Amino acid sequence: MAKQARSIFTFANPIEFDGRRFKNYKEDTFEQTEFFFEFSDDLADQIKGTYGNMEASFYSITWSEFLIDQLILQDIALLFASFTLVFLYVGFHLQSLFLAGIAMLGIALSYPTTVFINRFIMQITVFNFINYIAVFVILGIAADDVFVFTD
Repeated sequence: MAKQARSIFTFANPIEFDGRRFKNYKEDTFEQTEFFFEFSDDLADQIKGTYGNMEASFYSITWSEFLIDQLILQDIALLFASFTLVFLYVGFHLQSLFLAGIAMLGIALSYPTTVFINRFIMQITVFNFINYIAVFVILGIAADDVFVFTD
């Protein structure tokens, strides 16, 4: 008896539910996504109820984007903690909270400036989740630059 199995079911976009048919997959994406999540949860419950200990897992691009967004929101808390720790360290090293605050302001303003240049000047519209990691890289490099400038 198999312990694992894989089945692939293709769901078409746009979806239709409650008598409403969407024009395309971009129309009311939040509502369509909500329905898809509810549908997949109900289907997993039905599978578990019918087959006992069988567990169903689902994958879709929409699902993975949702999970990535959730992880990014969790990482925002780490970003604030990182900013606080770097602020305290820079303030301790420079012996000036004012200089540390100005350094943190410069670091904080560099990221939106870069996003603006990419989006509107360079016309780069793709913004993947990996781009959020750049905040931590900018934080480290800029804090090091502050130490170089003050030394």
